Amino acid sequence: MKKIGTTRWNSKHHALQEIFHTTSTPNNDRYRYINLIKALHLLGYHEAVDSNTASDTRNLLEKWINFEIILTSFIFLHIFEASTPVSAYLQTKNLDYIAAWNHISSLQEKMEKLATNFAEIYQKAKKKKRMDGELAIDELPTLSSVTNYKVTTFIPIMDQIKSTIQRRFSKCEDLMKSLAYLDPKRFVDINRGILLIDGDNHLLKRLTNLANVNHEKLIIELKDFAASFESLYLTINADLKKEKLYEVKKLSENDEDQKNQDEEDDFNSSNSENECKYCLPCVFRLLHKYNFHSSAYTNLYLTYKLILTLACTQVNCERSFSKLKIIETRLRASLGQELLEALLLISIEKDKIPNSERIISEFGKSSNLLSTKLLF
Repeated sequence: MKKIGTTRWNSKHHALQEIFHTTSTPNNDRYRYINLIKALHLLGYHEAVDSNTASDTRNLLEKWINFEIILTSFIFLHIFEASTPVSAYLQTKNLDYIAAWNHISSLQEKMEKLATNFAEIYQKAKKKKRMDGELAIDELPTLSSVTNYKVTTFIPIMDQIKSTIQRRFSKCEDLMKSLAYLDPKRFVDINRGILLIDGDNHLLKRLTNLANVNHEKLIIELKDFAASFESLYLTINADLKKEKLYEVKKLSENDEDQKNQDEEDDFNSSNSENECKYCLPCVFRLLHKYNFHSSAYTNLYLTYKLILTLACTQVNCERSFSKLKIIETRLRASLGQELLEALLLISIEKDKIPNSERIISEFGKSSNLLSTKLLF
């Protein structure tokens, strides 16, 4: 068992589900909680268990049969079931920004509704099968204590959640909606007139002001690029396949040394050949790689260059700190700054490393000591 304070939020949701199932599970079917109480009771009072383990287990048992702990668990179970899907979607790559904002808006509405459903949560937490050692009916909290719990615990929790969502995302609403205009997955909507970019569009104007580009020229370039993007993508993709076939044929005709040299070249460029082409970074690389930024789509290129530096969520920042906790453990407290930064980059940007086994192999060949330690 692990202290709940040291686990990630997603793990806390999973842990609560392992004990209380889901919020839609009938109370009579919540057998995992009963099994937990039975296991804790057995370990806490069995004579074969050592005293330290038995003492810790009895403390856990005392907490898990406390009604306030159970009620708080049910509250967070409801919260997590609403917030976990949104959190998971915001962490995905190539997310749709309009869909992301709709998820956030929906979460705000769910939290507002949940804040008024304390009585329903209380009834779910109260109506469960009791085991030996649990509170009897007359030992359940009185009406005054329930009211006190609602005022001192439930309402502050919900107020904190609502204010945090408002503080983190309210200022990003216009930004996330404006990014949808530059999302290649939304180019079809622009071509069909579903996503309007003409006229006094305050979302695009905000982007043009930030990027310091001409608003009218940006609209012209965006409409033209959206209309030709699909055919442009297919043409470029076909060219890439021809280049790859040519390189494979050339490899087969060269000797082994030349083959190794070409493999090193492929090692450096393999990541760019596997681009998805349907996300913001890929469109930016496409504009730069094929020199579209020099004259045809200059304003569009500068706008993409700006938005790639903007963070709509705190996912990457929080994920970096999570990696830091994993790398800089108590046993690695003496790591130097340079080595720590290198390890963090390798861990955070591991998807940018196309062949880690080859890197280890090449590094191992640099000395006899490394060769014996790294190569097998």
